[in-house]
Amino acid sequence: MKKSKKPVAKKRTSCVKPSAPIEAVMATHEFPKKKGWGLFIISCIVGIALLGSVPLFTWSLDTVYSNKILPGVTLGKNVAISGLTREELTTLLNEYKKYLDEQGILFETPQGIKKILPSAITLNPDIPLDQLPPFIDIDETHTFERAYSIGRTGSQLEQLLGRIGLFFEKTYIEPVFTLDEDALQATLKKEFISFQKEPQDARFELGEDTKDIRIVEDHTGYGVDIEKIVEEIKEQLRTLQYPRVSLRLASLEPSITKTDASFLKDAVYTLVNKKPFDIAAGKKTFELTKKNILEWAEIEKISGTLPRLVANTEAIGEYLTSTIAPEVEVVTKDVKYEIQDGKVVTFQAAQDGKELDIEASIQKIRAALFSANDTPLVELPLVETHAQAPTIDGSELTIKEIIGRAETSFAGSPPNRLYNIGVGVNKINGLIIPNGEPFSLIQALGEIDAKSGFKPELVIKGSKTTPEYGGGLCQVSTTLFRAVAYGGLPILERRNHSFRVGYYEPPVGFDATIYFPKPDFRFLNDTGYSILIQARVEGTKIKMELWGVRDGRKVEVDTPTVFNIKKAGPTKIIETTDLAPGKKKCTEKAHNGADAIFERRVTYPDGELKKDIFKSHYVVWPAVCLIGKAPEPVMPEGSTEDGSSTQSLLPSGTVPITSPSEATTTSNEKPLE
Repeated sequence: MKKSKKPVAKKRTSCVKPSAPIEAVMATHEFPKKKGWGLFIISCIVGIALLGSVPLFTWSLDTVYSNKILPGVTLGKNVAISGLTREELTTLLNEYKKYLDEQGILFETPQGIKKILPSAITLNPDIPLDQLPPFIDIDETHTFERAYSIGRTGSQLEQLLGRIGLFFEKTYIEPVFTLDEDALQATLKKEFISFQKEPQDARFELGEDTKDIRIVEDHTGYGVDIEKIVEEIKEQLRTLQYPRVSLRLASLEPSITKTDASFLKDAVYTLVNKKPFDIAAGKKTFELTKKNILEWAEIEKISGTLPRLVANTEAIGEYLTSTIAPEVEVVTKDVKYEIQDGKVVTFQAAQDGKELDIEASIQKIRAALFSANDTPLVELPLVETHAQAPTIDGSELTIKEIIGRAETSFAGSPPNRLYNIGVGVNKINGLIIPNGEPFSLIQALGEIDAKSGFKPELVIKGSKTTPEYGGGLCQVSTTLFRAVAYGGLPILERRNHSFRVGYYEPPVGFDATIYFPKPDFRFLNDTGYSILIQARVEGTKIKMELWGVRDGRKVEVDTPTVFNIKKAGPTKIIETTDLAPGKKKCTEKAHNGADAIFERRVTYPDGELKKDIFKSHYVVWPAVCLIGKAPEPVMPEGSTEDGSSTQSLLPSGTVPITSPSEATTTSNEKPLE
């Protein structure tokens, strides 16, 4: 998450009309009436008349504005926050944040108004909400500290002069906020893809007979200046405006022209006809073609220099990953065990592996590609990887009994969730945890993506539904958490879900969420012996058993106490282009908010008692329904709804992006009222 640069308090001599949203919040929110001005003025008059005392002036101001922002301090464009306490300013900013979250960022496009919500909404209860953070977040704590410090820093003389100055000239400060620029830019590029046409660089390609090399001409593109849009949004946030941006398209010129390519045509012809060579990895050899060589050489042009040929490392890496690695790599396999007839038997032996060193291989191919000497064969390096083969303490009989067990139901899960549960169970079934070693579920599962065999669930970002991986794996982590809790093992890391999930209830508050790479579920094997995980799916249940040797510890686990229950609000309706116009699809049921707590007591053979308290806080989560939105009508080029002339969507040169203050509002969207 990128943070905006910390702005410095600025003094201005004129006020700009405040933006509608924050102005409306200030107008409608009832803050306690400030009764300090009269007392302050009387104190000053009495102090000056009796003593002419500067210290009394300072004392009077401190008394009236104790724990409050001093007079003359303004937030954003023109939001007077004089006399507000920390709680009152927090309330004000939370209202603004709520408004942003509900109304989103508005974009005026040639095809109408486009809204993008700053927060993602999960349709998958197993994905923690804070793993899908909002693009925008206002830091009310540091904003108050910044405002409160005005007139209260420096020497006594500096504070005095600063406070006197507040009566003659307002001091403007900017709110402290964070903006995930990378996530916002990625969303904008996706949302405005219909306004994008990437420029086409000139390039080389082989003729049909593979002898001739021809030039594919360059083409001009057009698109939205995403970086400039982000800067406009940041500027509006600094002044607490309602983010609204008017989009205009700009021409995008290619980096490499036909002239640049023509300059290098002879060099490319020589390279392709001289350089095809073989590459070897392990015991396999691969024959390269002229097409490979041509794809691996690209044109680079730095301003003020002549174009030159360089290695396309991305294309080389893609070839190595997709073509060479699957043929030569050996998968590393750790030892796994299972219980049969009360004994431990091996069902997966340890296997060391080999991985292709992609980066080193790219460099070797790059060197051979542009070497002045012929290189008939390039040997690529393989790196050995070693399997983890934990011992069983020298005897299979040291793993002989169940020390903890649990089961959970996943009845009613959608197909992808069912599939992922099976994959997750298979990945941890049979794993051995050596004595004294911590266990990480995330580490055991590995990367949670399509390559690892998992299927995606959906989240809403903007008005689009996009895939996120992880659905179902929290069923695995929750079941393992319960088995570990009942086994009395030390729990190193556990976190509850953001909102209540029906699969894990009852009881409330006995769940554990995971999401790659964090949060994780981790525990410690402190039994003195190895522990074997036995996990399986039976019907619509996961059954988890921890096998080892009981050391005499006694475990008591209380039933969770549930309190602070809060009812879910009204259904959240989100317009989307992923459904047919008017079609409605409800994706998530409402979840009441609540808090839960339970205690576990572990008594060891030597009499030592350890208590663990597990707390869970679940936010209120309304039902979520998607409704198909009709596409905005595309106006004919050169006309508007009233028939008047307008600028063409396709640019003829660079078209500036109009700032919100210059744009004319044409939407029926209204500011906060």
